[in-house]
Amino acid sequence: MDITIVFNNIATLFLLIFIGLFAGKTEMVNKNATGYLSDVLMKITLPATIFLSISGTFSQGILKDSLVILIITFMIHISCILISLGYTKLIKIPDKDRGVWIFTSTFTNVGFMGFPIIYAILGKEGLFLASISNTVFNILIFSIGVKMITMGFKSESNVSVKKLLLNNNNIAIVLGIFFYLAQISLPEFLYNSINHIGSATTPLSMILVGLSISKNNMSDIFNDNKLYILSIVRLLIIPFLVLIIMKIIPFESTSLIPKVMVIAFAMPAPSVTSIIAEQYNGNKELAAKVVFLTSVVSMLTIPIVLLLI
Repeated sequence: MDITIVFNNIATLFLLIFIGLFAGKTEMVNKNATGYLSDVLMKITLPATIFLSISGTFSQGILKDSLVILIITFMIHISCILISLGYTKLIKIPDKDRGVWIFTSTFTNVGFMGFPIIYAILGKEGLFLASISNTVFNILIFSIGVKMITMGFKSESNVSVKKLLLNNNNIAIVLGIFFYLAQISLPEFLYNSINHIGSATTPLSMILVGLSISKNNMSDIFNDNKLYILSIVRLLIIPFLVLIIMKIIPFESTSLIPKVMVIAFAMPAPSVTSIIAEQYNGNKELAAKVVFLTSVVSMLTIPIVLLLI
């Protein structure tokens, strides 16, 4: 395992966050621009990224593994939600913070950081399985995940089931699955256009995190001891639990599913945490802090987890 792969992806993540942080602190960009930026991400670039990650070349050989990983991913996410509901109540996390804690304990930044690492270690088949697994992530994150982020806030009552289901990201999921199963090829100009739009998701989302952090005192992030507890849960406890589950399930020795799942759940909190918090008026400050801190700590924890798979 080439550790430089991990370092390069995390270093890229931080450089993009720093650009947003610098722009916010120097007022190069108005800090209030986070709301407009989250609109662009949620309604335009992120749906494009989701669609392209799902649609692709059909392979009968890994269809069975695709179905298996869909079921396993769903069950693990539900388990993470239940565990998070329990431990956040046990350690008495305030109601206005609890939603972000549950969300970031359950979901990871697999799209930006996980995909490159999985591709480098497991190749195209591993990346494909990760994309299929990420379908469950997207469905849950833009439905029940939104409810999590808005827990304890007035905006929670304004998030209707219809609004959760009929959004651009879930539409992109449905279209992506349809194009994958039907193996419909887009015209080159259309594919290139969607690809260019989707490629803006990562830099824009990281800049958004930086802008959100710029509204806070940096020392507040590193001096909050409870956030280190959340980082340990997100980056070590959850991945180890997933590893144990993967050891118990009798996979074939050649199956890539166990490694894909462990790597995916070893990633830091997803940048979309801040995007959703901005979009739905949740705890924006805490969301940005958690994304930043877990990304910092992941530089130490990801290599540890990778050595165990």
